[in-house]
Amino acid sequence: MAYTEQPESPIEKKIRLIYNDWKLQKEEVLNILGYDKNFILKQQYPITVFFKNKKPKDYIVDFYQPDTKTCIELDGHTYHSSRDELKRDKSKDRDLLRSGYHTIRFTSDEVFESPIKCLSDIYQVYCSRAVINETNIIDEVGDIF
Repeated sequence: MAYTEQPESPIEKKIRLIYNDWKLQKEEVLNILGYDKNFILKQQYPITVFFKNKKPKDYIVDFYQPDTKTCIELDGHTYHSSRDELKRDKSKDRDLLRSGYHTIRFTSDEVFESPIKCLSDIYQVYCSRAVINETNIIDEVGDIF
């Protein structure tokens, strides 16, 4: 699977725009809020999970935070509303969890109503899961916005 980093849906584009804007303000955020300068998100990231006595499965996650092996999935109504799609999402989450990945899901309503809160929640999970060296973080974490 090729890593394209291209958004596939409007909600992915929304988070990407907020994240890119956030990166531009990184120094200011670092000075004020204790933002970890190593926090990155990769978009449309390919992950292959391996199983004992089974064929590997390839997945693409909407966003990926490599330091904490956290997958972020944005569930739009168009692609995540049927019972079969919900079952597929749950199966994907379990497969990723068995391989050491953690998944956070946001609905399209959450992203469009409060994209900064979604990004803040992702950052909070990053902080709680990362082994953060004291030189990478200034003061306390707290809310980023």
